[in-house]
Amino acid sequence: MKKIKKAGKNLFKRIKKLILTITVLAVAAGIYGSYTVQNIEDQYYAFQNEEPVISTAYPFTTQIVNQTDSGYDMQVSLMGVFPVKNVNVQLIEEKTFILGGQPFGVKYYTDGAVIVGCTDVTTSEGKKNPAAEAGLRVQDVINEINGQTITSNEQLTQIIEDSKGQKLTVKATRNELTFYTELYPVLESATGKYKIGLWVRDSTAGIGTITYYDPQNKTFAALGHSISDIDTGQIMPLQKGEVLKSSITGIKKGTQGSPGELQGVFENEVIGTLYSNEMEGIFGDIDADFDYTGKEVQIGLKQQVTEGPATIYCTLDDSGVQEYEIQIVKINKNTQQTTKNMILEVTDERLLEKTGGIVQGMSGSPIMQNGKLIGAVTHVLIDSPTRGYGIFIENMLAH
Repeated sequence: MKKIKKAGKNLFKRIKKLILTITVLAVAAGIYGSYTVQNIEDQYYAFQNEEPVISTAYPFTTQIVNQTDSGYDMQVSLMGVFPVKNVNVQLIEEKTFILGGQPFGVKYYTDGAVIVGCTDVTTSEGKKNPAAEAGLRVQDVINEINGQTITSNEQLTQIIEDSKGQKLTVKATRNELTFYTELYPVLESATGKYKIGLWVRDSTAGIGTITYYDPQNKTFAALGHSISDIDTGQIMPLQKGEVLKSSITGIKKGTQGSPGELQGVFENEVIGTLYSNEMEGIFGDIDADFDYTGKEVQIGLKQQVTEGPATIYCTLDDSGVQEYEIQIVKINKNTQQTTKNMILEVTDERLLEKTGGIVQGMSGSPIMQNGKLIGAVTHVLIDSPTRGYGIFIENMLAH
């Protein structure tokens, strides 16, 4: 009887130990599983007839639950039994592009006048600000005055001066919403001219780098970020934009706290026009008679991007497009930030010697890894010029 009791106690201890072990493993698996689920992106891009690979060591399976012409929703399950997350998959065409790296110039004109500052007007009756009193503020865009479309700063100034202080009806845009307001210009004592108390901008110009050219429809993508107002940070609304050939004439080397810059000049040849200015880059048409040549490449999607060696292509002088070595040191696949998907570090001694790392004007420089175009350089880290950000190529292709 004693032996039976002792055997029963030992069995109970073993069962208790087994239950404890299973509990610990379940908790650990739950924590790991939760962490892994968080690292599954909310959205993927995939080529036609190809399912995206979810890169994780956890035993997840996938199943298409809803399909449309542009893509499908995919349910991710643990061991094919327990649903853990739904992700959206957008299908894109597998195409061949011509690799960029060439500099270009752009002359950019806004759709209206962007308000970049407000200032009081000194009158015989004291300081006044008609624009602020009418509810206008920095980052608003003035589209029309008295029904007349605004196309330049000079035109706006002339309309205000011609008003002689009479009421002006203003049509403006704020955060893509249109509104109307009324104001009365006032006479500035020092100049004897009518003012409304605003600083505005109607155009900008600069140099960037082309990311890729699509030979099928003769379009291109560049920058990897928008053209934004330097004072407000707002994306500048596009009215028209000219793309010009440009040449790099010098380099301002980047140092800690001071970003460098590619210096260049516009050539007289217009090679294309812009049709879109988006958070993820600028996009345009190349003139049909312009001979765009370069290396043919296919794209790699974000699930194929890995930390480690890669290269970028850019132009620093009259030797043309050159390839330089970098390291992808961090990848952020699950983010609402569409332009800062990778942290890059320049390792190529030639590039470090010439530029100090990543400099202004290199935005749009294509990033290649394992023989595929995976993204573009977007920003430099001001405090560490050897490092910068990159965008996934599919975020640019979405436009």
